Amino acid sequence: MKNEILRFENVHCMMERRQCINGLFLDLFDAEICGIMVDNIREREYILQLLRGELSPYYGWMYYDGNKVTSKRALDLMASKIAFINASEAIYGHLSVEENIYVARRNVEWYEPVNRLCRDAQEKLDDLSLSLKCDKKGYLLGAGEAKQVELLRAFESGCRIAVISEIEQVVTDVQLESFFELVETLRGRGMSFLYFSTSTSRLFRYADRITVVKKGRTVGFVDRENFARSSLYMRLYGKMAGISEDASARSLTPAADGHDVLRFVRMKINGLPPIDLSLKAGELLNVFDADYANFHNLVEVLEGEHLPENGHFLLKGVRYSSGNMEHAIRQGIGFIEGKSMERMLFMDLSVLDNLVIMLCCKKHKIFSRKKYRRLVLNFYGDVFTREELDHKVYEVSDECKLKLIFYKWILVKPTVLVCVRPFASVDYHMRQLTADLLRKAAEEGIAVIIFSNQFDESHTMKGKCLTIRNSEISIEE
Repeated sequence: MKNEILRFENVHCMMERRQCINGLFLDLFDAEICGIMVDNIREREYILQLLRGELSPYYGWMYYDGNKVTSKRALDLMASKIAFINASEAIYGHLSVEENIYVARRNVEWYEPVNRLCRDAQEKLDDLSLSLKCDKKGYLLGAGEAKQVELLRAFESGCRIAVISEIEQVVTDVQLESFFELVETLRGRGMSFLYFSTSTSRLFRYADRITVVKKGRTVGFVDRENFARSSLYMRLYGKMAGISEDASARSLTPAADGHDVLRFVRMKINGLPPIDLSLKAGELLNVFDADYANFHNLVEVLEGEHLPENGHFLLKGVRYSSGNMEHAIRQGIGFIEGKSMERMLFMDLSVLDNLVIMLCCKKHKIFSRKKYRRLVLNFYGDVFTREELDHKVYEVSDECKLKLIFYKWILVKPTVLVCVRPFASVDYHMRQLTADLLRKAAEEGIAVIIFSNQFDESHTMKGKCLTIRNSEISIEE
């Protein structure tokens, strides 16, 4: 029988006179990986504060190692056995790997000799099948190696639980795979894990069970064995977003004229089979790259950076001529890159000025800015509040920034809008907002192409699907 190490039973918490946790049920057993799916980033932070002992429940029960947590001392003891591994850097650059693991621990006394602490370091790393070198300095480590060192430090410090969150922001998919190989090894030695992730495919790949939390309340539990990727994700996502499954997966209706606005004619890139495909105004195409390699080549062709090996594509019936991204935008192709809120906005300008600049570039009439400001206010008065429009971009919420990114393009109405991983590294609330904005772009008659290499991202929106797998292409209407 498994030993229960942590349990939250109907926990309620208040912060600044506001209800922040409203019925949290969570349990974790020895040598288990429990995934947690939260509605938004703020709710994740509330749960993390509860685990760190920074937030105390006013109602409900908390148990650690079978004992009820009823005092501040017991809460501190529980928190001392939990390590937190996230996107922030938490190793010492001037210390070696062995010193970061065995010396920079919270339970090491100042008088204990360093040499004795690190004496068996290389032997222990070899036993874990790690390629880390004991004498390598912390500042020379890659992001993936640094996270492995943090996890090893937690294990050697006697932490029984590791809470993993946000590390996908700083490590690659390959590094994440190596990190979870170490997780598997350490849970074989009794360590338990709580894993927060914005990607359901990763949750169901690495977690044994998943706890679904919405608006501070546990709304369900999911076992990995019972997960059907193509249907359950949409059911959970629609439920969490407060919309029906039919609404979240409805087809986008092409424009009434039925003309093709984009057509690939026997276009061949990077050794893939030729692509024959057409899109009408308002249609959506999901490009899912299961090989994690090829979709970037297709994006570069659309940007005009590279020519296809053979064939071509037509934009509104006219053969597309290559150049660069600026040239592609002038011809009617818009782009929303990955991490768009960091790369595609003028942070020191107001939201209104960001919209006006886009319109000025479209019309090539810089001196008509006052007229364009009035135009934007008339069109988007119900999308943004006047306060949001007047604030600098760095001052507004992430929701406002996301709306700004999409409405900049909706304002100028490109023929095609290319979105690279729009659902990556966002919480579930922002996923729903992104889906709504994509539908809005399609309703305005813009053909939308979504590139992704994650299964759940590629099935968020209903539309045509182009799948790249094992260097082969399949197309589903």
